[in-house]
Amino acid sequence: MIILAIARLVRLPNLIIVALTQYLLYFFLFHNNFQDIGVEGRMGLLHFSQLVLVTVILTASGYVINDIMDLKADRINKPEKMVISRYIQRRTALWIYFCMQSVGFFLSVYLSFYVNNLRLLALYPIASIGLYLYSSYLKRRPMVGHLLIALYCAGVALVVWLSELPGFQQLQRMEPDLSRLVVNVILAYAIFAFLTTLLRELIKVMEDESGDRIAGYQTTVIAWGQEKVKGFCILLGSILILLLGMCTYYFGQYFTFWKTALIGLVLAVPTFMIIYYLSRISQQSNFKQVSGLTKLLMLLGVLVLLSFA
Repeated sequence: MIILAIARLVRLPNLIIVALTQYLLYFFLFHNNFQDIGVEGRMGLLHFSQLVLVTVILTASGYVINDIMDLKADRINKPEKMVISRYIQRRTALWIYFCMQSVGFFLSVYLSFYVNNLRLLALYPIASIGLYLYSSYLKRRPMVGHLLIALYCAGVALVVWLSELPGFQQLQRMEPDLSRLVVNVILAYAIFAFLTTLLRELIKVMEDESGDRIAGYQTTVIAWGQEKVKGFCILLGSILILLLGMCTYYFGQYFTFWKTALIGLVLAVPTFMIIYYLSRISQQSNFKQVSGLTKLLMLLGVLVLLSFA
């Protein structure tokens, strides 16, 4: 029971998606291309797996501290989904949080010195402090917290690039066209992750409006009003569709038209559905369906990376 409770607390399915994203980017954009041209990557599979573990631990600890800080609102918004106070005591959850933070920090120190890149060392405390500030303060204020989480999710992709920067620079010198494709795929996915995460964050805050209002939070929907937030979400969805069209055209120069068109369609359909439902939602309970669609869109975005195999 305690193991299942911890799995729910750290959002195990989400952690699997984080790990899968980084492995797909690593193998299909870096490892395979490095092997094809005889470039030796800085990390290697073992040390890259440690980087993935650091990212997963950091993400998991963010979920834990978020639930610890959000007990009051969660008792109203989602009492049936609560783990802390029902299955795990708050004190135990804090102990889990500090243990994960410690393990993640020491792993990040080791990796930074191994790859001789102190920028990686700086990323861990910055991300850790950012997630703590989000849970304790920023998520209860308009927009800033949502932008922070969206940047973190974009960073999940960008840190893969940063960790293999020396190998990428060799790739750039030897195969400039291939390196340009690699960096554009990374940037396209990072922008996709940023926009979809921001969209989901705003939909979630509309879904949780009742509990947040009772808890005294000044969230985006409480500060702006539901109609303005819905309008902003529709704008984000429209921007995403526009960018999907641009990516379909651009990547069509490297892959077959039908392949890129199919990828664009797979991602555009749920985005159109999100826009459609948002324009017609009138009750708070209906946001749960739209939230599920954004989860599907984010998962499809990860699976699309398989097309670069």
